[in-house]
Amino acid sequence: GVGKTTLAGKLYHNNDVRKRYNCHAWVCVSQDYTTQDLLLRIINSFGFETIKRKELKKMNEEALERYLYRSLEELSYVVVIDDVWDREAWASLKRAFPDNKNGSRVIVTTRNKEVAQRVDERTYAHKLRYLRSDESWQLFCEKTFHRIKMDEGLEKLAREMVRKCDGLPLALP
Repeated sequence: GVGKTTLAGKLYHNNDVRKRYNCHAWVCVSQDYTTQDLLLRIINSFGFETIKRKELKKMNEEALERYLYRSLEELSYVVVIDDVWDREAWASLKRAFPDNKNGSRVIVTTRNKEVAQRVDERTYAHKLRYLRSDESWQLFCEKTFHRIKMDEGLEKLAREMVRKCDGLPLALP
């Protein structure tokens, strides 16, 4: 609700970021997942074509980790692991990403403060804040009324809606 995925997406899709890395991947974890499925989706998202997808699906978790690790060893990469609900999700993927000292990055989004703080000892956890009422109003107007003149009644209704969103950007249109 506060924009974690949106912020990660802006970084991920930024042209300067895209140029900086040899390869890019995005995977959403959510509550129900298997590590094997996540690894397959990450490999597919990177677009590695050295092994056919049928062969990848036959590989166990450990073999997929090794395949991903070897595929990334000589590359600089950025990967977004979105919506991690528990620490084990990252722990089960961590081994597949080489720390090749070339600036590669893994961005993890989570709604769980404990997960964010304990993902890795070198992790920087950025906590997004709720929008102030003036920021909420500005965002609402930019998205909804950027070319429409509001009358008094409509503005009163709109301000009430923005107040009820309580600073959550995704609750605003």
